Amino acid sequence: MSLTKADKDEVRKIVREETADMRQEITRIGILLESLEHQFKAVLEAVSESLQLIRRIDDHAQRITQLETDSRLMKRTVTFHSRQLKSLTSD
Repeated sequence: MSLTKADKDEVRKIVREETADMRQEITRIGILLESLEHQFKAVLEAVSESLQLIRRIDDHAQRITQLETDSRLMKRTVTFHSRQLKSLTSD
């Protein structure tokens, strides 16, 4: 089966058109991938910032708990010493 010159020209035209379509699609996919990469980086940064914030909140919560514990201990100590002083002065 031999192709005529017109057939060969038609095949070349079709191949050029398909190649151009493929190039356009590859370019479009490349742009989409670049956009996704930027979005992914933004999400990673947000997650990183969120984790840092969670750690800071946890540290603050632990510090608040410690301060509350210290405060209760101090109140108990003051109350105990006040009672001791009252008992010593009332005798």
